[in-house]
Order: sequence, then C-alpha cells, then structure tokens
Amino acid sequence: MKILYVEDNPLDSDLARRELSSTSPDIQLEIVATVRDALAHLEEPESFDLALIDMLLPDGNGLDLLMTIRRQALPLAVVLITGQGDEASAVAALKGGADDYIVKQDDYLARLPVILEDALHRFRAHRSLRAHSLRVLYVEHNPADIDLTRRHFGQHAVNIRLTTVGTGEEAFEQFSAEEWDVLLLDYRLPGMNALEMIKTLRQERGSEIPIVLVTGQGDEETALQAIKLGASDYVSKNPGYLYQLPGLLENAHYYSQLAREQAALQESEKKYRRLFTTVPIGWAYHKIILDENKNPVDYEFLEVNEAFEKITGLKREDILGKRVTRVIPGIEDTELDLISYYGKTALTGEHDSMEFYFEPFDKWYVSTVSSPEKGYFIVVFEDITERVQAEKEKRQMETHLRQEQKLASIGTLASGVAHEINNPLMGIMNYAQLIHDRIDPAEGRLLEFSAGIIEETERVAVIVRNLLTFAQQDRHIHSSANISDIVEDTLSLIRTIIKRDQITLEVDLPDELPVIKCRSQQIQQVLMNLLTNARDALNQRYPEYHPDKIIRVRVDPFEKDGRRWLRITVEDHGAGIPNEIRERIFDPFYTTKDRATGTGLGLSISLGIVQDHHGELTFESEEGQPTRFYLDLPVNND
Repeated sequence: MKILYVEDNPLDSDLARRELSSTSPDIQLEIVATVRDALAHLEEPESFDLALIDMLLPDGNGLDLLMTIRRQALPLAVVLITGQGDEASAVAALKGGADDYIVKQDDYLARLPVILEDALHRFRAHRSLRAHSLRVLYVEHNPADIDLTRRHFGQHAVNIRLTTVGTGEEAFEQFSAEEWDVLLLDYRLPGMNALEMIKTLRQERGSEIPIVLVTGQGDEETALQAIKLGASDYVSKNPGYLYQLPGLLENAHYYSQLAREQAALQESEKKYRRLFTTVPIGWAYHKIILDENKNPVDYEFLEVNEAFEKITGLKREDILGKRVTRVIPGIEDTELDLISYYGKTALTGEHDSMEFYFEPFDKWYVSTVSSPEKGYFIVVFEDITERVQAEKEKRQMETHLRQEQKLASIGTLASGVAHEINNPLMGIMNYAQLIHDRIDPAEGRLLEFSAGIIEETERVAVIVRNLLTFAQQDRHIHSSANISDIVEDTLSLIRTIIKRDQITLEVDLPDELPVIKCRSQQIQQVLMNLLTNARDALNQRYPEYHPDKIIRVRVDPFEKDGRRWLRITVEDHGAGIPNEIRERIFDPFYTTKDRATGTGLGLSISLGIVQDHHGELTFESEEGQPTRFYLDLPVNND
C-alpha cells in the first residue's frame, strides 16, 4: 500500500513511519508537510492508494484538501487525522467523503495499520458502486434549484442520473413506476412536506430507500427530526453545498447497500451458528499467539460449539478469549504438540489431522485442523472409537495368525536347541556358584568377576527356559490358581537379581483377589519376561543408582463387556520403546537387545500364552516416558 502522509509535525510523522515499518513493511509512506506539496504529489494520483491528512496544516486544513480530492474524483482513499478530535470535526470529515477519521490518542499508532487497510477496502468497495449510475429521484419545487443541481451534476457527477418531481404525491407515483437508489428531498414542498414523506415511507410503507434531505434554512432541529424518522443524511443550501451533494448521495447509497449486506450476513451467520452449535461433531475456532520472533507459543479460543464442550468438558464462557496452553487432558503431550502442530497450520495455511485418546470419555477422536486465514485455525473433533476398535481387533487377529504360523514352524528346532544347551548350562551354573562361595572376601575384583559369570549364566538360563516353554506349550489344560500366589512366587525369583542392580521394587497387591482358570507356570513365565524386560530397560538407562530406577507391579480387578477381569501392570521408567519398532516387539526373534543377552522370544511367547488364556497383552510407551505393560486375564470361576 502506498500512502501520502500530509503532516507538518516531524515527531508525529517519524512515529508513524517507525510503527508502520516495524509492523507493516508492505506499507510505503511518502511524507509532505503542506497542502501545496500534497497537491504537487497528487498531480499523479495513481502513485498512491491512500492519503493520510492532518487536519491542521501550515497553509490550509485537511478538510479543504479532502474536498479538493473528492471534487477532482482522485482515485485514492482519504483518512483524516487530528490531535484534538471533536464530534463536529469527525462529522465534517465523514460527510465530506473521508473514509475514516483518527484522533492521536492512546494506542492510535498500534491501530493505524488496521485503520488504513480498512479505509482502503471501504474506498474500493465504495468506488465500485460509484462506477455504476446512481438513480436519484429529486423532489424539489424550485426550478432554479433544479436547474443548478442538474448543471452541477452534469459537470461534476456524471454517474448520477437525476429525475425530478415537484411534490410528494408525484414522488409516490414515481415509486410505483420505477426503482430508485436514493431519494433527494427538499424540506419545503407544496402539500406534503419532507418530514411527512419520510414518515410515510418508513412507518407506513416500510421502504428502506436511503433519503438525503436538503433544507434552505439550515434548521438543525428539522434535520434532527428527519434523522430520527429515518433520513440518511442532510445538507443545508449554503455556498458550495452542491459540491457536497454528490458525495452525500453516494455515501447514503453505499451505506444503505452495506446495511443490507450486513443484514444478509447476520442472517447467514445465524444459520451458520445454529449449524455450528448443534452439529454432533466438535468445533473450535482459535487465534494463534506469537512471540517477539513470530513463533507460535500459545492460542486463544474465539468460538466453540456444544459438542466441543461435551467432548472436552470445557465450558464456552470459561475459555472464550482466553489463552489456554493445556486444555484437553486426554491428548498426550498436549502442551508441546498442539502449540507447534496447530501453530504451524495457522501460519502456513496447511491442513492436517491426528488421532488421540480422550481418557475421561474412554473414546478415540480424530482432530482435523484447517486454517481459514493466516494466524487462525479451526479444529474439528470426530468420534472414531468404533473404527479404532475394529482396526485394533483386526490387527490382533492378523498378529495371532502370523504368530501361530511362525510358532508351528520353529517349535521343533527351539526344543532341540534348548535340550542340548540345558544340561551343560546347569553344570556351568553349579561350578560358578561353588567358585564364588570359596573366594576370599578380600578379593573384591574376583568376587565381582564371579558374580558377573553367575548373572550372565542366569540370563542364558532364562533364554533356555523361554525356548523350552515356547516349544512345549500345552495350550488346553488349565486349572484354578490364585493370582496373588503367582505374582508373589515370580517376584521372589527376581528380587535378588534386581536388588543387585540397585532397582527398587514397588508392589501393590490387594488382599482379596478372585481365583482364575489358567496354567500357573505359563502366567508366571509371562510375568517373569515382563519383569526381566523392565530390569534391562532400567539398567540401560541408569547404569548406576537413580531414584527413578523403580519397577512397579500392581494388580487391579476390573469389568469389561460385562465380564470380570484381572489386570497385572508392570511399569518401568526406562528409555521407552521407539515409535519405529512398536509394531514389531511381539514378533518372534525380534529384539532390540544384544544377541548375547536375548533371543527376541520373550514377548512373542508371552503374547501367545496370554492369547491362549483368552486374555490381552498390551503396552503404553513413549520415548523418555514410563513404559507400562498390561497383562489382562479373564476371571472364570466355573
């Protein structure tokens, strides 16, 4: 935008230049100090989009310059600015054809870019209306005034098509014959006067045609009554009033059109709001908040609908217009993800979506993000719980079938390998323990080495047991078992090892738990595999003692699908499972460990055992966050 700023105060012009250069670099400012210099620049008016004119200038005033620009029909918007604003000056500026009026008070510099943009937009919209003929019905009984008006319009307002009648009655006949854009009324008419005409048009006929009143006496009381009855504007027949008249007629038509458009927009907004508020999909409209480096750091709510309130539990009146960083407790990493993710969308205009689990409602949703304009974004929340559950069941079935095929093909081989290794391994473990027990306590280094041999041998023994279990599973014979005994027996086996690793074991085991039908040895094997994995994850992240080096085990009864279940949770605060391998951790022989310490069969075997018990083995894990494995088993007392 190119702006001619007519300002004789160097401080004001410098402040405006600084503000616009920092906030609106696309605005180019040319500053002059006098009316004479401004007119010289306006000899080529196409060089500018807008004139910003101070009211008081050394060689004239802003209103005179405004009238010159409008008389010459120069193609640029005009905004008047003053340091001592009053109502009379504002009215004079707007009636003279200014597109806006600014008082140098408070934060006017911060608002200046928006005011200039809006003024230019209004001028261009108004100008498009001026490009069309304006049909004006002029009710005037004085032939001299009619002739002067016609002559002036013929020279200075060729776009105005003037039709004249002498009385109010004739005017009403013309209303029936043709449509008009503006009605121009002289106050003193034979028979029905202008006020009576306005009252009849507005109150009896319901006409919305814009009306401009012309009065020869300049009676302010008459003008005030006309405005109250519904006139759009008025002008007194003072010297030069004919120069004001085209602008008043055009403004009356423009603002009438604008009012109709706004009414239509409001009706459209009402329909949109009804749809917006009642649709079962959640909607939220936001504005992005930037820091001093133009990076997204927060956002504020501009509008939400009822479905959004139900999904999030947030009340509309509590969040509109507020900056709220974390608002949806069910979305993982909300504080990080939503700001960077939504902020990028709002600034680039991209569209994207992500799925999340909303814990308070025990449902899955997909949030689709779009940016209707730069700096703003809309989020749409849709319930996709049924789809997610169907996909989950499909994946579980496919995984189960793949594992059954793999287990059948490698079971024989695993059994043979395990038997060949088991006997010599037991001998190594016994000899290692005998040596360890006979080493002098003073030989600290030797004790450390022998303990290491025992530990690694125990690790290999676990692998061998896994291989034997894998190859010799009997999937059909179950008996009643107490889950408390299974957990306690498993924990007694691993306590010594994890104590040596400086790992704390926290157990939450209810006093009374139901009996379940299962193969105790197999469930114990599953739990041992989960505990061993948790131990390895902690040792990998914390080689030495650390307060977060904790394994938590808890058992909880719960109900699902009308059935009773037991859940055993094993939690560790290791490094977490990377995204790229989460889909593969239950695959046979897939492992992230060194091949010397693992075969990749532990979780595969565990999943097969749990599925044979008609249970579920799932996990939650994010890199750098606690990992939780859930062993869910149905309770069957038959």
